[in-house]
Amino acid sequence: MLSVKQKSLLWGCLSIVCCILLIAMISCSDDNATGPGGSDSFWSVVTPEDVNLDGAILDELTEKLTSGEYGRIKSMLIIRNGKIAYEKYLNGCCMNDRQEVHSVTKSVTSALIGFAVDEGKLSLDEKILSHFQDYGIPGNMSPEKANLTVEDILTMRAGYDWDEETYPYDDGRNYYSMLQAQTDYYSYMINAKVENMPGETFCYNSGGSILLARVIENSSGMDVISYAEQKLFGPLGITDYTWYKWKRGTDHEVNTASGLVLRPRDMAKIGYLYLNDGVWEGQQIISKDWIDKSITPYTDFGGYGYGLHWWVDQIDDGKTECCMPFVDGFGGQYIMYIKDYDMVVIFTADEYDEDEKLRDVIVDYVTPAVKD
Repeated sequence: MLSVKQKSLLWGCLSIVCCILLIAMISCSDDNATGPGGSDSFWSVVTPEDVNLDGAILDELTEKLTSGEYGRIKSMLIIRNGKIAYEKYLNGCCMNDRQEVHSVTKSVTSALIGFAVDEGKLSLDEKILSHFQDYGIPGNMSPEKANLTVEDILTMRAGYDWDEETYPYDDGRNYYSMLQAQTDYYSYMINAKVENMPGETFCYNSGGSILLARVIENSSGMDVISYAEQKLFGPLGITDYTWYKWKRGTDHEVNTASGLVLRPRDMAKIGYLYLNDGVWEGQQIISKDWIDKSITPYTDFGGYGYGLHWWVDQIDDGKTECCMPFVDGFGGQYIMYIKDYDMVVIFTADEYDEDEKLRDVIVDYVTPAVKD
């Protein structure tokens, strides 16, 4: 029979052991999902089986990701039925680590344009130059440039003489790299040559996306970040982010082409908003009409459709053909969603050579894991 003093000592030791085990369970691990809830109260975390996903298939996927078969993946999330069913952090990345998402920024820029359109403050057929009257009439003014609209920029059909594909971004011959070497991005783009009639030919152009910052500010009457916080970040609970700016004289302008740094779980919120046709926690945050326009292909490039700063893919997993809208950023940053499966998929990565193969993960593992 233990004495009262001995019992007290025993319970004290057991309490210490339990605390140590609890800390070990919830600490961040490179290759393991974080615990339920994490530091974000919005998301609940469940097992794959809880949302009718095959855990064995996803375990095989984890082995592939861990082995590096799909490159240097930093995180992958699968949200199904509004819950996180798969969440992996690798290569030293943890849940609250933020990632520079590069051109994923364009989807946020598109959403901000959408808010202004929904409010009747902006129309897609507005001429871009009408927002830059303080720059005067460009010296190389042409009918093509005069007719350039907000929609032409969003659909990557601006008609500029522009090459962002031939050379890598760290090569000075890349047109976006040339732009970044300038002291005034706006002036450079306004005076850049428009050689094709806008609205006709797809040409990926981050420089055009930067012009949309001025459009957002002029139409909303607010700076870009304040407008984003009021209309998007605030309602979605996105607080831990950075949005880089470039300097124009004494001013600092937001880079609406490639300036955001976000957590993977916050990227997932953007995908979830679009998956649900602009509804967030029962409220219509952005119109369904805008979501539909965003993911309607205006043109095709490289086998994918392109909407309003959103790509549109059609995938076939052998069971069904699905529409998969997505946005991607340099190095393997992705927001993807599949409405047929009530699913959002997120990647962050440092994979600058073959980041497109990440989409193979969807057909090879993610959709095959769906049981219903």
